[in-house]
Amino acid sequence: MNFKETIYQIQSNISRFQRAPLASEVHIQKFLELIKLFQDRKVKIIFFFPPLPPSVNLEMKKYNYSYIQDLKNKLKEHEIHIYDFTEPDKVVSTNDCEFIDGFHGGDVLDAKVLLYLVGKEPFLENYIKRSYLKEVILKYSGLAMIPNPKATQNNEIDFLKKGCIKNGRLIN
Repeated sequence: MNFKETIYQIQSNISRFQRAPLASEVHIQKFLELIKLFQDRKVKIIFFFPPLPPSVNLEMKKYNYSYIQDLKNKLKEHEIHIYDFTEPDKVVSTNDCEFIDGFHGGDVLDAKVLLYLVGKEPFLENYIKRSYLKEVILKYSGLAMIPNPKATQNNEIDFLKKGCIKNGRLIN
């Protein structure tokens, strides 16, 4: 709870939070080849770095994760545009309470990211209902899950034990 496992991984330099000075050139080249394959097939691609909880970002800043910036720089050199949500509170209004765990955003945060992307990538208007996203954000900001009576009749609780105010939400 409270991102303890993620913080431990950051401090211990293990699992998804291993550190490195530079991004792997081999992996970058394979990624670029994959992008070219899709582009040759006229597939429209939107790239983004996924959101991380603000408290996780604060912990990561204590350590050397320079490969992340190196990766961003190298992709930019190859003219690959990537939306950066690694610090989502700087792009969309969010906090730790909208995350499922230390590295997965919840439904409401996903709605915020999608709404942001629709505003930047007009072709998405054909696939994403902006009014629905706005309604979800308005009604459920602060929650990780969009309430669904088919999944549960219970209101979301502060499962991360972060002091999140989640009670009093009615499931419609």
